[in-house]
Amino acid sequence: MHPDKIEAIEWAKDFLISDSLILDTETTALNDAEICQIAMIDRHGNTHMDMLIKPTRLIPADAIAIHGITNEMVAKSPSFIQAWPVIEHLLMRGIVIYNAPYDTGVIRNCLNIAGITSTWLPIASCAMHNYSAYVGERGRYGNTYRWQKLPPCGDDAHNALADCRSTLAIIKQMAGADVRAIAG
Repeated sequence: MHPDKIEAIEWAKDFLISDSLILDTETTALNDAEICQIAMIDRHGNTHMDMLIKPTRLIPADAIAIHGITNEMVAKSPSFIQAWPVIEHLLMRGIVIYNAPYDTGVIRNCLNIAGITSTWLPIASCAMHNYSAYVGERGRYGNTYRWQKLPPCGDDAHNALADCRSTLAIIKQMAGADVRAIAG
């Protein structure tokens, strides 16, 4: 077995004994995005946060078509700056995100929009990076692993909480691999 796959399996096992949380967001766009939903769960699947956030700009129709979160749904929700103290408190436990570079970038963008500049943000562990190494499919040029799409879990809902649950499912799948048996 490739050492990268073994490392990914060990990463998954380590997560399942940690106090870290899995985080996912739904956003207003791919670029210059704001959060319109944020969710966090623990290794047991317990929900620690599932909150709609009212962005500073309207959610465009193309984003609504993807996640189904409408401007009417977020109209009476807290703003990011109002939700930040609870979010920040949960982040202190450590976080795993399926596509960590994207979601941490969105969080940083929301902090900038809210005018929050001196806030510490933990380094997020990227589940997609580890899952890609676990799957082992080489990228176009052979020197990296091809990013894997997050497999749906259960009801096929595309929202932050469902994506957290999907991330937990792949972590459990990876952790269930017997490294000794595969490594031979």
